[in-house]
Amino acid sequence: MRSRGAAIAVICGIALLIAVPMAQGLKLTLAIAFSLGVLANLILVPGAVPILEVFGSSYAEQGAGALHILVLGVFPLTFKTLYVSVHRVQRKLGSALPIVWGGTILELLGAVVGSKLGSGLTGIAWGWLAAVYIEGIAMAGDVLKAVRSPTDEAATAQALEPSQIAEAESPGWIKT
Repeated sequence: MRSRGAAIAVICGIALLIAVPMAQGLKLTLAIAFSLGVLANLILVPGAVPILEVFGSSYAEQGAGALHILVLGVFPLTFKTLYVSVHRVQRKLGSALPIVWGGTILELLGAVVGSKLGSGLTGIAWGWLAAVYIEGIAMAGDVLKAVRSPTDEAATAQALEPSQIAEAESPGWIKT
């Protein structure tokens, strides 16, 4: 899942670097992420057992159900990743971080509750998935607002100044 998040961040960054307005870059990123998410689901739902059997039939038997559930998390995780990217580009990462941290705590709590209510790994996966969908719903508004925002070529060009990019990458950059 981390490589998908990194890929989304890179795609969003590339879109900005080639002076594509943020809304267009987000639309492209959402289209790619959701297309790949559907493809992953189409492959992993029927193919989970054969793929996991590489690690043994017992592993495949125990892990297939959880994998079926976890792969559904690609959709809300796309919004979570883009939420951070949007706030970073808008230079409002500081105000977004409490929501991201709260979501992380919610994921952990969801997994714990899922483990108590469900059966083992599958219960943990259901609890985590519920939390991730709550996060995705909470974060989607800002992402969709950025997608619908009018094109502002000057703001995009200003955000791409090399000194500002270097400043954004430095540890002390977080502003509220």
